[in-house]
Amino acid sequence: QVEVSFPARAVDAPGYQNAARHYRLESTATLASGGVWEPVPGFADRTATAGTETLTCVVSPAAGAARFFRMCVWLQQAP
Repeated sequence: QVEVSFPARAVDAPGYQNAARHYRLESTATLASGGVWEPVPGFADRTATAGTETLTCVVSPAAGAARFFRMCVWLQQAP
């Protein structure tokens, strides 16, 4: 198992009252051109609700198979 843990910050700047910062952990089996990045189950769209909090995801990759990970972060307006 691999545990990914990092501090996530909620949006608290003036002018961003209706926005949220979203986090998605993605993985792929190859870094070669054409490799597909897929969301890690349970970590497709996470947000920090207030201030700073630690987000943690435990991943169980297949034995003997290489996996590469990246974190996507974006701001999104609330509906």
